[in-house]
Amino acid sequence: MKDILRSKAKEYKEKFAIWRKRPTSTFEEVADIWTKKPILDHAYKDALYMLQRDKFMFNEVCNVLISGVTIRKAHGDKNIVEVIDAEDERINSYAQKLRNRIMEYLAANSAPNVASALILTSIIIDLERLGDYTKDLARMTLLKPVEMKGKYFAAICNVKNNILKMFELTANAFENKDKEKASTVMHMNSDVRKATDDVLLKLDTDKNLAGHYGVVYAFYIRFFRRVSAHLENIASSVIAPFPYLGFKKGIEFIKKSEGGKKKKEENPEPKTKEEAET
Repeated sequence: MKDILRSKAKEYKEKFAIWRKRPTSTFEEVADIWTKKPILDHAYKDALYMLQRDKFMFNEVCNVLISGVTIRKAHGDKNIVEVIDAEDERINSYAQKLRNRIMEYLAANSAPNVASALILTSIIIDLERLGDYTKDLARMTLLKPVEMKGKYFAAICNVKNNILKMFELTANAFENKDKEKASTVMHMNSDVRKATDDVLLKLDTDKNLAGHYGVVYAFYIRFFRRVSAHLENIASSVIAPFPYLGFKKGIEFIKKSEGGKKKKEENPEPKTKEEAET
């Protein structure tokens, strides 16, 4: 009996929270939103799973390309390219299922959360592209082996490590709607852009670097930069409105929001007489 009462209390609490966000909705619409909400929740879980697989792929490829170690998982006689291709096919399959869930949610719901559905639809593209760029990185193993050492090794490893941190922060921000972590990811992407620009500039002016090494290093940097940018797009979905996702305006919107928050903290509103007395 207590479990039933607890379950009902949770249901009414969630429905009341929906009604507060949509005060003009009818009781039937609120009930319908609450009933169909699990469809969207499952879609978000699928997106999070895709992001986690993207991280696995990126980490394993970097272990082969940069660290020179073999893939850690037991994959029989498959090489890194075959392993990553199989993972990418899994990502693509999840993307299709995710689109089906969103279509089901929008079609079956009398008052759907359109903004959330559109944002999720948008970041599916980023999740797919993360897999595609990692697959391209894996194909770098088919080129002439390059020994990672010297002055460029530290810079490339630093970018790689920052991107792995971005994966963790992006997943956490996406799962928990953590705006602070999402903002951190976006700032980190700016740092990655600057670091990769510096490396590319040095590669361009280095007359002692063998041509093959220059090509491989440049490809690493370029692919790392694109992975970082897609992580920023996913993280920005936690903060920026749908129309601004993936665009410079989204960054400007977030900076403006952060500036307003900081200003409010520095200049808090004066307390009322009643608050001052308590």
